[in-house]
Amino acid sequence: MDAAYITPELARWARERAGVSVEELAGTLKVDPRTIAAWETGQQSPPFHRAEKLADKLRVPFGYLFLSKPPKEDFLLPDLRTVGNVAVSKPSLNFIEVVNDAVLKQQWYSEYLQESGAKRVSFVGSYRMSDGVQQVAASVSKVLRINDTTRANSRSWQDFLTYIVQAAEELGVLVMQRGIVGNNTKRRLNVNEFRGFVISDKFAPLVFINARDAKAAKNFTIVHELGHLWIGESGISNPNLRSRSADEANAVERFCNEVAAEVLAPRAELLRRWRDESGIDDNIANLARYFRVSRYVVARQASEANRITFQQYVDYLDRNPWFLKAATTEGEEKSGNFYNTFGARNSKRFISGVLTALGQNRITYRSASELLGVKIATLKKVAERFA
Repeated sequence: MDAAYITPELARWARERAGVSVEELAGTLKVDPRTIAAWETGQQSPPFHRAEKLADKLRVPFGYLFLSKPPKEDFLLPDLRTVGNVAVSKPSLNFIEVVNDAVLKQQWYSEYLQESGAKRVSFVGSYRMSDGVQQVAASVSKVLRINDTTRANSRSWQDFLTYIVQAAEELGVLVMQRGIVGNNTKRRLNVNEFRGFVISDKFAPLVFINARDAKAAKNFTIVHELGHLWIGESGISNPNLRSRSADEANAVERFCNEVAAEVLAPRAELLRRWRDESGIDDNIANLARYFRVSRYVVARQASEANRITFQQYVDYLDRNPWFLKAATTEGEEKSGNFYNTFGARNSKRFISGVLTALGQNRITYRSASELLGVKIATLKKVAERFA
């Protein structure tokens, strides 16, 4: 049997990149752990069929295993995440794949729109941080039509979140909400790694929300990412929900946190409606109903506005730990039928664009199925639902 003379260092790199132990990989490939160790030290070379399976299980191109040294893998977006004042550790393979997949989809759609003669989206990069939080937040609210009327027309903060997503998409933003990689429910995204990311583009801006983000924080997360678009800043975010915006190490993240809080629960209105004779819990509950946001958002803005102390804010979160509890992937999958989940994952605007391009014979069925992550046989049903 022919041996595949893979580079030992690359075998180890691929395994560590995938976050798999020697024992786990040995179990998957049905070999002795000592065999894996021998491949990684160069004492043995696997047969070709084993090497091909090794690459498949570790999710690397087969040719990578023969390189002289590991390839440099850079994020396609600025990484703005920090813990304290220190950049976060190396991202997981799941995270890398999701980011790169979204970037490729966004690039395709942007090129498609430009070739179609589409107009640029005017609000992207229309402001700078030097314009100030109030001015940017006022523009976001005006363009998205976030006002007393739209709040009153929403029955709950979940309804209001749905409205914000729909309004963003109508303006030209691709909003994707995923909690897993592709369609693999076993490959969950880690909310401790990131809550969202944004691609600033004049034709096809994209906002990606980790669907495993705490439900009560999602409206804050999406407006945070939209704030990025207003100042034309792409990036990967993971706002610390238990800290003040002023404590955020990255200036862009700090600014977008403040914009999100101001859009969702305007400081002046919050202070005007705060009742000193009522307790903190009652005030937060009443204002959450008024603004149609979660109580988490009101608590955060009350802290930002110095209406309650930071310690009172932390104590409130400690009394209500469910606010920041990550949503389960199972809950996400069972929240509706396949097409509701499919639309949220892929952006209804993006789905429509792919189907239109398919109908115009500008892409093949294979390309359309790859862009949407479905089998060719499923495309017809998708077209019937979203066309």
